[in-house]
Amino acid sequence: RHTFSTMDWSQVTASELASAVAEVEMPTPRPLPEFFAKFAPPPSASKLKSRVKCNVYYYRSNYAVMILLTSLFGFYRNPGALFSFLVTTFSALLCNDPFANAVHTRALTLARKVHPPLAAWMRSGTANAAAGMHATGFHTAPRSRGGGVRVCGFPRNMVVAALLVLSALVIYLTSAVTTICFYLTVGFAIVFAHASLRMPNLKARLASAREDFKNVWRGFDHTL
Repeated sequence: RHTFSTMDWSQVTASELASAVAEVEMPTPRPLPEFFAKFAPPPSASKLKSRVKCNVYYYRSNYAVMILLTSLFGFYRNPGALFSFLVTTFSALLCNDPFANAVHTRALTLARKVHPPLAAWMRSGTANAAAGMHATGFHTAPRSRGGGVRVCGFPRNMVVAALLVLSALVIYLTSAVTTICFYLTVGFAIVFAHASLRMPNLKARLASAREDFKNVWRGFDHTL
């Protein structure tokens, strides 16, 4: 009988992790009755690691919403911290190809309605991006002729860097570091607690197994 072993995270390099983050898609959040059902402590440390990995992949959209809501609740007294957090979050999301693709498409559609020459300029910097999906099942993002992803006509790296500089400036001017660190810690602690105690259902296990199979296939494809 053939079996697939789980991914060895100790062998994953930083570039491979960054590439995986750029390709992963964010599905619609799972229903709340499913999200808050069947809690039990893991029987062992190995089961804890497997459960957290499975739940983080399956409920990643729910966890992103939880962290965002926790941060918004904590930042309502500090508008500067809230603004810098939202800008930083948006910058991080732009590192994801499907999200960058969606932002570029929305901006291009808006530019066509408001100022067509601007839309033409935005399109001039991008090559004809392949429609559809990669062989691994991930959507492509608009890329320039040089190969880099572009957002609103500008290289993505430039956009992300500019937003991070703006966020750092606001954090410095408003002294929001303590607020951001505290509520982000609270948000991630809640996520870890849920991922540790939520018993994975069949759909979560199948989704995790499918992701492991994609990783195995991607590694096999690279060796050809």
